Amino acid sequence: MIQRLQTQLILLFIAFALLVLVSVGVTYWGLQTQGQDALVINLAGRQRMLIQQMTRLSFQLQDGDESAPAALKESEQIFSQTLSALQHGGSSPYLADSVVSLPATSDEQIQTALRDVESSWGQYRSTLDAMDSSASLQVTLEGQSDDLVQKADVVVRLYEATSTAKVNRLRIIQVVFLVFAMLLLAVGAWMTRRSLLKPLDDLVLAAKRLGENQLDAPIQVEGPEEMRTLSQAFDEMRSRLHTARGELIQWNATLEQRVAQRTRELETLNEVSREISSRLDIQQVLNAVTEKARTLLGGEMA
Repeated sequence: MIQRLQTQLILLFIAFALLVLVSVGVTYWGLQTQGQDALVINLAGRQRMLIQQMTRLSFQLQDGDESAPAALKESEQIFSQTLSALQHGGSSPYLADSVVSLPATSDEQIQTALRDVESSWGQYRSTLDAMDSSASLQVTLEGQSDDLVQKADVVVRLYEATSTAKVNRLRIIQVVFLVFAMLLLAVGAWMTRRSLLKPLDDLVLAAKRLGENQLDAPIQVEGPEEMRTLSQAFDEMRSRLHTARGELIQWNATLEQRVAQRTRELETLNEVSREISSRLDIQQVLNAVTEKARTLLGGEMA
């Protein structure tokens, strides 16, 4: 009888548990994505600093700084590897003696901005290589450096916009999950009240009426099939109690009549006994017995 109700509640709890698991999974995925986006944004921002560093080192190289060539070459390699990793995915140098793996971006705007950076980087690198033989390219290098820095800034802003859009989508997803969770809780509360609480309250009131011997009103409880079946069982019990009480009342009334009749008979016999004891005349005794018999039988003559 309770099988269908139990199945409904189990399905509701399973749906709520799945919703919680999916919400946790999406949140975990969002946190992982945010961590990856933060790394990408950091590396894209480092590209801008590398451009400024390479421009400064090229000027130091012209001034005869002996440590500038090695540092300049290292900066060029880091910039090239990072740019390739941002475009096509792969490993990129990060911090001291560490390498990180970057996924290839699927955003078309970011890919276009990275191609612009790659194009400007080729021109900048050619000018940077030519600086060894000509010091008059400093102005050209500065202009190309500013242009490359601006394009690197565009890439950083695009990555930031993409990351912000992901955060907004994650917030929307969380709000949707929250709404669905509230709906499931509301449905569960409604089902529990309609299927259990209200029918049980009605059955409790019906049981109180039975306890107070109010057996005339039928018991009808609205609700699922299980509760209606239970209310029918209560109503059958009420009907049997009502019938038994009527029979008991009728039997009690009949019993009172029989007791009264028996009492009259005993009183009559007692009077006869007293008259017999007080009179010795047989005729008078017989007349008294006959009169008492006529009285008991309700006859007109005896």
